[in-house]
Amino acid sequence: MHARSLIGIGLVALGVLFLIRPVPEVDAADVFEWFWPLLFLMPVGVLFHWWHFRSGSPKTAGLLVPGGLFLTVGAVCQLSILFDAWDTLWPGFVLAPAVGLFELYLFGGRKRGLLIPVGILAAVAGVFFLSTSVEAFFRILSFQPLAAVVLIAAGIALLFRKNRQS
Repeated sequence: MHARSLIGIGLVALGVLFLIRPVPEVDAADVFEWFWPLLFLMPVGVLFHWWHFRSGSPKTAGLLVPGGLFLTVGAVCQLSILFDAWDTLWPGFVLAPAVGLFELYLFGGRKRGLLIPVGILAAVAGVFFLSTSVEAFFRILSFQPLAAVVLIAAGIALLFRKNRQS
């Protein structure tokens, strides 16, 4: 399946979701409340990455650890705020140092000793993500409008797939 088809299905699903759930009114204060990770945490992570890649020196690879940490924590916080998914996405905080250390491994000389804490943190985060995701999946299945959107999207996908084969 092409990426364009996946984006199209995603847009259809998003449109159906907007039909089911009205978009809330947005106040200027709500922008700060909803997007503080995007405004404060993630730019710091981008700054650390920019600083390292601008210098081009392996000596500054240590900047990637806080950079990866800030970007990952910012993404976890932003997604948790937007989708009210703190109870599902909290293992991302355990994964954040693993991301930073893995970036240090990739761009800082590939010291194999770094893979030990990366593997441990990623495995712990993976177990917790799996346990919270399974619970969230069953909670979503009992939510009728979202289940309807999933069924609509799956039906459209099958229709498009059938047309391409014939």
